Amino acid sequence: NVQSIAEKYLKEFNDAHVNEAREGLGANNLGCIIMNVNNGDILAMASYPNYNLNDPKNISAYYTEDQIKQMESDGTIQDAYNALWKNFCISDTYEPGSTMKPFTVAAALDSGAITGNETYDCEGYREIGGYKIHCHNRYGDGVITVKQAIEKSCNVALTYIADALGTSGFCKYQHTFNFGLKTNVDLAGEAKTDNLIYTAASMGDTERATNSFGQSFNATMIQMITGYCSLINGGNYYEPHMVSKILNADGSVVKTIEPRVLKQTISSEVSATIRDYCNGVVTEGTGKTARP
Repeated sequence: NVQSIAEKYLKEFNDAHVNEAREGLGANNLGCIIMNVNNGDILAMASYPNYNLNDPKNISAYYTEDQIKQMESDGTIQDAYNALWKNFCISDTYEPGSTMKPFTVAAALDSGAITGNETYDCEGYREIGGYKIHCHNRYGDGVITVKQAIEKSCNVALTYIADALGTSGFCKYQHTFNFGLKTNVDLAGEAKTDNLIYTAASMGDTERATNSFGQSFNATMIQMITGYCSLINGGNYYEPHMVSKILNADGSVVKTIEPRVLKQTISSEVSATIRDYCNGVVTEGTGKTARP
């Protein structure tokens, strides 16, 4: 049921936006992962465009007959198949954007770089390393607290928090949250992303600032959701898994996949604070329309 709901709404979104930005699909790729935060169980993993496992070379839903003939003649048809067949949720990367902000705040709180009682003044942008780094609110958020920085999704406040954390501290916690590393999900084709994040040696002030709110580095969807679960479940980083048990032909259980905690990313106290901050996003902040 969870899987079918995820697939239904990905297709619904695509169909609603077909031919808007350009001729064709509503988005090049859509993905959704739903995970049980307390054990790493993946309840749904869906992407769009998708394909029929019983007819994997049927791409007529996404290309015209002329386009297919052209790809067949110039030898690029296999590229189209491969793009469709790969699992976007684990094999492709993207800039996580503002979903990174709770990670940055959690790292600063957990390390003691901030207490959570600080305030920051957002005037709409901040100049760092010769660049104007803008907030999404170009008029500025004014003086805001750490919690409000999450609620209002304030880029400028996050750059100050990253300053307090420092370059080495920021990179250390990126590694703790498994960015740049594989999650070891029980599926083939998980992307290797170590060259898509900065190290303490390669990260300058500008890169640290933009990384703090999820830009100028890439992650996979499976990295993001697995790390996010640790943010809100008390700090436990579970190995993600699709399979919960293996049966033989008679239906008897051959193997049960038990939840496996790989590490503690943050303290339970910091995790409780992040839950409070994230709840504020949907009660007071930029995510009010998503409030259940």
